[in-house]
Amino acid sequence: MDYAKFVQDLPTLYEDWGKPSVRPKSPRLAGILSQVRGMTSVNVLELLNCAVRFLEEGEQYGEIGCFRGATLIGALIGHPEAHAIAVDNFSEFDRSGTNCQTLDQNLRAFDLDTQVTFRNQDFEDALRELRKDPPHFGVYLYDGAHDYRSQLMGLSLAAPLLAERALIVVDDSNAQAVKQATADFLACRPECRMLLELPTPGNRHSSFWNGLMLLAWDAKKLSSEEARPVRQEELLRSLKVLQGMNIARDGNQLTITPLPDGG
Repeated sequence: MDYAKFVQDLPTLYEDWGKPSVRPKSPRLAGILSQVRGMTSVNVLELLNCAVRFLEEGEQYGEIGCFRGATLIGALIGHPEAHAIAVDNFSEFDRSGTNCQTLDQNLRAFDLDTQVTFRNQDFEDALRELRKDPPHFGVYLYDGAHDYRSQLMGLSLAAPLLAERALIVVDDSNAQAVKQATADFLACRPECRMLLELPTPGNRHSSFWNGLMLLAWDAKKLSSEEARPVRQEELLRSLKVLQGMNIARDGNQLTITPLPDGG
């Protein structure tokens, strides 16, 4: 994936680029969110759709965390040659237990079902299994669970599945755990560097929802940049305390007790 051309072209697709009022110049994707309930914005859909346009031969789009398909549809629509591998086990935001069926219906409504290989399973299991026949993700969106460990594993386990050059899109980047896990991933992987940060004033913002980070992956071009140190001190203190505690849930009741010898 030619991420350099992508990041050069991206601002030309928007009005008021770099401002909270940023919005796509074209209305072509606006109707998706009126038909598909999504936790995203039309600006995010425009960005993903642009990224898929720069996929190279043999590359695929990868997505962890599909909900009801808004980002998946936004990424693929208008690109009939693109193929996606998408993963979700619907462990969150699915009280009715209908999101898997709704996702399938939405993909069919937009005539995208044949372009998507969907895996209804835990993302860690899926990413490990995909190593048997790596898909060469040219664009990879991680929008699964955003606790520190899940975020770090969502990036680390995907690394062997990426194309030689790839774009990694990290959603909900305003969150402390997302910032810390992404920074730690960058510190450990010289193949990867920060390409662009798109923070927002808060969650559900009309610009880029709850923030995005765009990472450039280049397996043959190790970054000489020293990873910018990031320490979310409150989060790190909390993690240190939690590693010495046992947390048990019974319905809505949480019981917290120290582990023997502090863990």
